[in-house]
Amino acid sequence: MSKLAVVGKDYQKTDAFDKITGAAKFCSDMTVPRMLHAKVLRSPYPHAIVTKIDASDALKLPGVKAVLTHDDVPKILYNRDYHTVWDTLERDNYILEKKARYVGDKIAAVAAEDLDTAEEALDLIDVRYQELPAVYDPVEAMQADAPKIHDEIMIGDRRVPVRNNVIRNTSLEVGDLEKGFSEADMVFEDRYATQRAQQVASEPHSVLVIPEANGRLTVWAGTQSIFGLRMKLAAALGMPESMIKCVRTHMGGSFGSYLDMNIYEPITALLAMKTRRPVKYVNTREEEFISTARHPAVSYIKTGVKRDGTLTARYLKTMMDGAAYAAHSAAASYCVGGWFLSMYKAPNMKYEGCVVYTNTFPCGAFRGFGHPQQNFPVESQMDMIAEELGIDPVEIRLKNHVGLGDDFYYQGVARHGPVCSCGVPELLEKGAKLIGWQEKRLRKREISPTKRYGIGVARGFHTSGAGDKRYGGDTYEYASSIVKFNEDGAANVITAGADTGCGEWQVWCQIAAETLEIPFEKVIMSSMSGITTDEAPHDLGTHATRGTYAIGMGVKAAAEDAKKRILEVAAGILEGKAEDLEAKDGKVYPKKSPDRGLTYAEIAREAINLGYGPIIGTSAIRPSSAPPAFGVKFVELEVDLDTGKVNLLNVVAGHDCGRVVYPAGAECQLGGGVQQGLGFALTEDLVIDEETGATVNGNLRDYKILRTTDMPPVQLFFVEALEPTGPFGAKGIGEAPINDMASAVANAIYHATGMRFKELPITPERILRALGRI
Repeated sequence: MSKLAVVGKDYQKTDAFDKITGAAKFCSDMTVPRMLHAKVLRSPYPHAIVTKIDASDALKLPGVKAVLTHDDVPKILYNRDYHTVWDTLERDNYILEKKARYVGDKIAAVAAEDLDTAEEALDLIDVRYQELPAVYDPVEAMQADAPKIHDEIMIGDRRVPVRNNVIRNTSLEVGDLEKGFSEADMVFEDRYATQRAQQVASEPHSVLVIPEANGRLTVWAGTQSIFGLRMKLAAALGMPESMIKCVRTHMGGSFGSYLDMNIYEPITALLAMKTRRPVKYVNTREEEFISTARHPAVSYIKTGVKRDGTLTARYLKTMMDGAAYAAHSAAASYCVGGWFLSMYKAPNMKYEGCVVYTNTFPCGAFRGFGHPQQNFPVESQMDMIAEELGIDPVEIRLKNHVGLGDDFYYQGVARHGPVCSCGVPELLEKGAKLIGWQEKRLRKREISPTKRYGIGVARGFHTSGAGDKRYGGDTYEYASSIVKFNEDGAANVITAGADTGCGEWQVWCQIAAETLEIPFEKVIMSSMSGITTDEAPHDLGTHATRGTYAIGMGVKAAAEDAKKRILEVAAGILEGKAEDLEAKDGKVYPKKSPDRGLTYAEIAREAINLGYGPIIGTSAIRPSSAPPAFGVKFVELEVDLDTGKVNLLNVVAGHDCGRVVYPAGAECQLGGGVQQGLGFALTEDLVIDEETGATVNGNLRDYKILRTTDMPPVQLFFVEALEPTGPFGAKGIGEAPINDMASAVANAIYHATGMRFKELPITPERILRALGRI
């Protein structure tokens, strides 16, 4: 492993001073002169048609400046998904609706001088509804007599009828599935279900729209992609993208919840255009809970295996709840297929996916994006197979995992390529040693008459970005950056990439410093809160675990271009040739005469004085692969048979993200994924009342995320399987840490109790019910 000066070391976080001093600009905190406040009137019914709406009394209320209804918005169907090509998207919603499709759907909007007045005005809008039958279960929604949630949608320029509430079907078969099952000595078949879970980012969604004198809109928003927001906002409003300037802000977390345009950005923009005043909207926490969530899924899994543990056939059929509007639903199902096909090797495999409309609030991207929904059935069944065959669960995973040189599917079933770096064997072997796997598997399970001990393992992965060797396709992948030298030798990094609170800006500065061979302290992340779509080069933003890998590649390429430029300018100053010069340690000198060197500062200054112009490097790249970043989880726990409570004792979590660029940040990502994954396994479940369609526990009091005091000891470790296509050998880490955590918990609970739970979360009530105690 080559010696690096900056990459792989910890430094003071790039945005630390801004956050500590309060200088960091979060959109929810922002105020500007003459700013109005927006609120949205939401449907109390899960399925209903607005037959009458009268806003006259609301408009008479002092302080109310505008009211919008469906009659006041462009009649343009849109989809809020940022990263999918427009012509392939299911477009099915308006800025405001005449037909409500879930409790909380957007019916009208108000802009007023203050929040209290805006909220009072909502109560004065007279709306009459014709209630319609509703359906909340995707299986029921597909029945012939189920209520029709959408009659038709738009895909490209085509109007497409919706049949049986199905948004999209996805399938792919490799080999001959029937032949594979016929060759198996044993066949395992099961049904699993995962729940609706919310991202629970610290900062609620917000937006501030400022109408400019020239007709443009300036949009401040917490978003993972300022260019994605600009694209979808322009489409929904029916205006040119150049008339919208989106501004990057600091973000109080995301976990995928900011990876699409939510309902409030176009509503707030229209209110600003109508009033010609700045308008701000901020979600309440209750509104946040119905803004987006992870897609619930039901999966049917079937696996054929030889007695020696060799897999002959694998099949997964997943039905996802697409909720009231498509958003990311079709993409999520599409990705599930790629994740499933890339977990374990078999000559014969098939995936079938279906996404279905229901009368529930929209779902979107959530850390792992379809991965936890397939990992739970796959890793649970892998444990069942190991037990039946008498093979150690670690060994059967080592035998069958997709690894170095194997064909791997990227984000979806259409893109694939070879695995070029793989730390799976080392992850499993080191993790097993750290937790004492061999000894503890033999440990007596009965701790006391009412307590049982269990230990479990699971593995997973996530791709680093959404690259593809093919041009075209249905997903964007593009990275670009600018690196600019100052006259004192410091360098600015300019990119549209967002920092979701996880240290992405730090990573890019370290990559730039390493490439330029200058101290980390001499790299500046430009306009951490304030870079806009006007001056930053186009980038897709921070999603799909592409921050370190794809955006990092763009930053590295721009820094290399700046370094090339500084050599060219130095050659002119020194009256030589660029190829005869060497740039190292912030200095350029002739290879044969190092005593004649010039510092970067001297070159940058002279470049201006002598007319060479500023030293600027640029990049515009299209990553052609999306390498897997692998992970593993081992967990120890106790189950109380009297209460059903699971007491977490110990977690060992490992990750292969290639070269670790920013160790402290990587540890936070891995540890955070453990905590989120444990919540997904044991407590988190956003419940819909099937009589009213309302969210039962949409608040931080009733929705149970794990606190720090709920966490067991967690031991983290990293395996650096260097990725040849990544910047300095780096891959991603963002999403993978959550994907296999629930599976490891479920396997440990089975080891403790002998009961196989096939539905998440595994709550005390479900455990007691399985024990026959309730």
